[in-house]
Amino acid sequence: MLSSEGLVALDADLQVRWKVPLRFRPDDFFHVVDPDGGVVLASNGFSLGMAGTLHAFDAQGHARSVDWPPVSTFPATRGDQMVYGGVHSRVHGVNLTTGRFWTVMGSDLYGAPLQTPVYGPDGTVVVTDRRNMGVVAISSDGRLLWTKTVVDAAPVGGVRCAFQPGLGGSVFYRSRDGFVRQIREDGREGGSWRPDDGLVDFSGGPEGKLYMLGREGTMTTVDPASGRVSTVRTGLPHPQSWSIEEVLPEGVVALQWMGERWHLQPEPGEALRKALDPSAGRAEAPRIERTADAVIIGGVRVPINPGKHAL
Repeated sequence: MLSSEGLVALDADLQVRWKVPLRFRPDDFFHVVDPDGGVVLASNGFSLGMAGTLHAFDAQGHARSVDWPPVSTFPATRGDQMVYGGVHSRVHGVNLTTGRFWTVMGSDLYGAPLQTPVYGPDGTVVVTDRRNMGVVAISSDGRLLWTKTVVDAAPVGGVRCAFQPGLGGSVFYRSRDGFVRQIREDGREGGSWRPDDGLVDFSGGPEGKLYMLGREGTMTTVDPASGRVSTVRTGLPHPQSWSIEEVLPEGVVALQWMGERWHLQPEPGEALRKALDPSAGRAEAPRIERTADAVIIGGVRVPINPGKHAL
């Protein structure tokens, strides 16, 4: 943690393990803890709209010598990798364990300030600019997959990215006419979809599917690979006030509104699908049980929590 005394490490009992005075003024909003327990900090120029210098410390508080490019966006992290936007529209990836980094330059983004990178479910990265909606798709090992300028993307407030990654470098984005449009893995235009009751929010999922929340509380699931579209009614109160925070494994959609969080599974997961499969050769139908916090179907436990989860 940061304090007036510098960088401080606490143990499980909140006792000070060590503290290190810092020779620079760290930014209050930027610190990344790496998988080994070390930390990466940025100098305070970051929050002032200028590029910040990165500083790294190991789990014992020893400063690490790093030569990483300046940072101008919040980072995205996945495992031991950190990706961030730098100056002149460059995108940098750093392996926090080895210290090695890569740089990608998207020609369509040159000179424009960047948005925070976003990781896709398979490790691909999407980065956009804040000016003319240039988009860059980057593989998990730092290869430029494609760049594209999108002229019909709807503006999104705050720091949230208007583009959500799918699989293999594909991207979903909200268009000005209320559709969610796809950019394919090779950068070409893909399909477009919209809930019948109008679009509130959307997100890509771990299996490459698209999830869309409608204005009347519907949840529409699209599988771009097969073209299959399905819609369920959620019973969500005040549906236009909710957002999709993330899509968890097995297609569980996490919805957020102020301090309330719901989990919704619009389609049965693989384990539940097998339990309900009539071709599985059972002598009898799967047994269904109800407990206080779950429904058990054929031995598969589906958690519920009234007021917090919906099925």
